Amino acid sequence: MTNFAMLVGDIVDHTRTDFKPGYVEVPDNVCGGWIREDEGIFSPPVPVAEPVLPDQVNTERDRRIEDTFLFQGVAYQLDQKSQQNITAKGAQAKFAVLDGAIEGDLRWANPAVDFGWIATDNTVTPMDAPTMAAFADAADLWVTSHIMAAHALKQMDPIPSGYATAAVWPQPGVAT
Repeated sequence: MTNFAMLVGDIVDHTRTDFKPGYVEVPDNVCGGWIREDEGIFSPPVPVAEPVLPDQVNTERDRRIEDTFLFQGVAYQLDQKSQQNITAKGAQAKFAVLDGAIEGDLRWANPAVDFGWIATDNTVTPMDAPTMAAFADAADLWVTSHIMAAHALKQMDPIPSGYATAAVWPQPGVAT
């Protein structure tokens, strides 16, 4: 009996010879794998990679969309509710521009209050109508670029195990 087998003692099942002749199985709760009885050479199990599922890519896509949306160097929330709000206010801003709202006019949405959008650090960024329209367009581009990156990943067979690495996704602050 090898030193390793002596260390694990009764944990090693010496009666099983149907797996690998000359080896004994070492249970997963010890270290998993095989040990050659006559030489004490340990052979770990070959890991079997689980296939990446499209839902995993979708989850990563959604996490990245919401994680860091930057506009003019400021971070904003971009969860689904924020996306809806930005899209709606962006449409309103575009109509305001068509109706004559000019750059620098912060009262385009409400004549009694300057308009601004709340950043993730809870500061308010003042936005005139053209800036709000650009903000909405940038948010839409951020979401769309992630949807397209996820689509490209899901078209691969198999989906690469490195699907969650930053290199395959749009980067904050980089025009796409």
